[in-house]
Amino acid sequence: LLCQVVLTSCYFISSLFTLSNPYAGFNGFFLGLIYYIFIVLSYYGIRKHVTRTHYGFVLAGTIFLIFISLENAIFWGQYSNCQVYDARRRLNNIISEKHRLTSYSVACHHTAAMKSVCTFSVFLFLSYIFQVLVYLKFKDELLGSGKLDEGYTQVHSYDYAVPEPLLSNQQEPAQAIRYPASADL
Repeated sequence: LLCQVVLTSCYFISSLFTLSNPYAGFNGFFLGLIYYIFIVLSYYGIRKHVTRTHYGFVLAGTIFLIFISLENAIFWGQYSNCQVYDARRRLNNIISEKHRLTSYSVACHHTAAMKSVCTFSVFLFLSYIFQVLVYLKFKDELLGSGKLDEGYTQVHSYDYAVPEPLLSNQQEPAQAIRYPASADL
């Protein structure tokens, strides 16, 4: 998680420079916030309050972020290949029907920041793959460090009275027998 904090911080700082890019700047910034929120929730779910449910949510969220990081890396890698045009070339290209410019090639700000966002997205992609592998390999150790499920800790053993048989020669009242509680039904 410490490695992800460093990579997310670098990603977040790089995404601040890409905020001026239309259609994409805010998305990169917002994904940086999601990375930070997920790190906090992962720490809580794996270190502080370990249950099978929290483990499942953290594992599923990490798998989700693998795909989001890959998509983000591909997008910013493609977007960083944009070219800055001067006004004369832009006017000539707009007039020409063959070379009509898209808004992505017109708005090409901070290509170095785009490349760094792509690079840190790739590193985050690889770190999330490593995190999933660690979670799967050390599942028993992670779940053994805390409470497994809250429901099983509330089950206690109870005293049950054995009813007297109707046709019996016994004169003594029935004794209470202590049965152990079991969650297996």
